[in-house]
Amino acid sequence: MRSAVVLLTSLLYTSVSATLYFNATLHDTSLTVNSWDDTNNDGKQQPQDIICTGQDLKPVSTNQWEVKCTGGPDKRKSETVFDVFLEPNTKRFLDVIYRYSNPDVSALNVGENPDEIFFNFRVGSVDGKFFKSREFGAQQDILSLVKPEALKNPCDSLDSC
Repeated sequence: MRSAVVLLTSLLYTSVSATLYFNATLHDTSLTVNSWDDTNNDGKQQPQDIICTGQDLKPVSTNQWEVKCTGGPDKRKSETVFDVFLEPNTKRFLDVIYRYSNPDVSALNVGENPDEIFFNFRVGSVDGKFFKSREFGAQQDILSLVKPEALKNPCDSLDSC
């Protein structure tokens, strides 16, 4: 029950209602990742956005990479991290665990790091080399029903932005 409360709170918390843009390119065993959390849903990188990039990352384990993130173009420290796993059989999917710290929900959670929030998503690829996704768009869709004026960017995909 407490986990459900934390999830609901984090879904309604403003920074989580942002759209997450994610793309990655696999070269043999190295991975290049570019992603940003579009905090105000305007389709542009802003200083308040959390930006995650990693160029030619070497695996920390077989088919596993870690992408450390920074906050905005000024590269301020961020507790956000992507743990990225390549599905080993078909190599057509990346499973991503999106970890970040949110002190506002720490009172609702228990454990060693009560302010730590985890989301996971799966990114597909047609060719097994380039992966692209837009995540948390459902929150944006729900927000448009509840408070349409809060949406600043009607983009449906990375291709149309």
